[in-house]
Amino acid sequence: MKILPIIFCAIMLFCFMPTPNFIDFVDAVDGIFYFYTTQKLTGEELNLVPCGNGYIISCDREESHNLYQKLNKQKLLGISIDTHVELNKVIKKLDLKITRTQELDSTTFLYGYTNKLKNFIVIDGEKVNIQIAQTGDTLKIGYPLILDSA
Repeated sequence: MKILPIIFCAIMLFCFMPTPNFIDFVDAVDGIFYFYTTQKLTGEELNLVPCGNGYIISCDREESHNLYQKLNKQKLLGISIDTHVELNKVIKKLDLKITRTQELDSTTFLYGYTNKLKNFIVIDGEKVNIQIAQTGDTLKIGYPLILDSA
């Protein structure tokens, strides 16, 4: 696929930028949060899974603020959330401008940009800092992109 090299380059560019507090924008979203980081937290009761050169840490919404505060933002590669919140509520909450959509099997992928988050990547000349995958009534929200395939 032609888009994979573009996404890889975009992720690498994003890795060198500090991450703003995305958690504040999704505070009302109930679901499972996934943090992608190169930082290994020790001495914690965390759901820490090695993944390539980093780790995936999962938690619920209540734990997400504490975990976010403990993470070194320079080592935070991305955040994603699995939730059942309505798509329109997410778009409205983030004031998201949809820049592109894709359909793959039964999943719709939305790429968008919000001024509420200062960092972004560029895909095909468009600013992107949120990716949403919608399958039925389930959303996976990624900042800046969804970094896992689970």
